[in-house]
Amino acid sequence: MENQKIRLLVVDDEDAFRELLVRRFNQGEFDVTGCESGEAALELAKSRRFDVGVLDIRMPGISGTDLLREIKAIHPEFEAIMLTGQASIDSAIEAMKLGAYDYLAKPCKLFELEVILRKAFEKKRLNEQNAKLREELRRRLVKQQLIGSSKSMQDLRAQIKQVAPSSSPVLIVGEVGVGKEVTAMGIHQASPRNENPFVTINCGVLTEGMLETELFGHEAEAFVGAGPRKRGLMEIAEGDGLP
Repeated sequence: MENQKIRLLVVDDEDAFRELLVRRFNQGEFDVTGCESGEAALELAKSRRFDVGVLDIRMPGISGTDLLREIKAIHPEFEAIMLTGQASIDSAIEAMKLGAYDYLAKPCKLFELEVILRKAFEKKRLNEQNAKLREELRRRLVKQQLIGSSKSMQDLRAQIKQVAPSSSPVLIVGEVGVGKEVTAMGIHQASPRNENPFVTINCGVLTEGMLETELFGHEAEAFVGAGPRKRGLMEIAEGDGLP
């Protein structure tokens, strides 16, 4: 966890249970704040950030479900585990639709809750890292945009706009250094697939066998020297994960 304290918010109107959770988790890598009501928790959330929360669904005033909705509006990255003493499929479905990480019925096992809290925090951290990577990629793409206002550049931008919505292959030709890759980036960014990875490969420096492996990957030990399973660039470009 890179020595980072997990900022945990516990909200429950049952004093004994809330204090039990605060004592149990307020050690090691957790930094726990307990609140007896949704109103108090919401006021805290307006001025402080929490990584994960344990929210009782049934409370006087602001319910745990309403509290989750309000905190998510302020801090979308917040992850929550919902607890209730009266397990209900309807409340579970509602909580999950609002973005709850998980749903447990009281009484729950504390070691099980701790495992779920760690997983919820890991999900939050990965989401934040992905957001940073997407922003960095966006900035790089902005820096690599086509420059110029000549008739040729205007025609090129018009062609990019025309072909970007299509799912057909596009061949870009030109001398070295004229901006073929930047043009390809422009097509990708203007296409419906712009949330998927933009993947490049230099086919000219690879042998036929190596090119096939890079493009389509292979299963574990598929041939001598293959090693573990390798995802191909075609699969990665579909947004199906990294190798």
